Amino acid sequence: MKFTYRIPIEWSLCEEVTVEAESLEDAIQLANEVPLPSNGEYIDGSFEVREEIVEECNPFIREVRRIDTTPRDQLPLLIGKLKTEEAQRYLETRIKELST
Repeated sequence: MKFTYRIPIEWSLCEEVTVEAESLEDAIQLANEVPLPSNGEYIDGSFEVREEIVEECNPFIREVRRIDTTPRDQLPLLIGKLKTEEAQRYLETRIKELST
């Protein structure tokens, strides 16, 4: 059975902003307050999959683990008690597979 996963990723861009200020310190402060630029140059090697928060983005993963560790005879007791549609579909599929 296939699931649709939301995988959190991040990467860094580098861009310059132009600000007018009376000192370097003021210019840095102003640069921290400008809107993020819509373009920029990708910083090589900065792409990263945020594996530590994948489960937060995919709450059904915990429920699927729960299904997989539940004794076979107790699986029907989980029907209607799962929070995500993905886990409910997985449970139904699992019950069908085990009954054949």
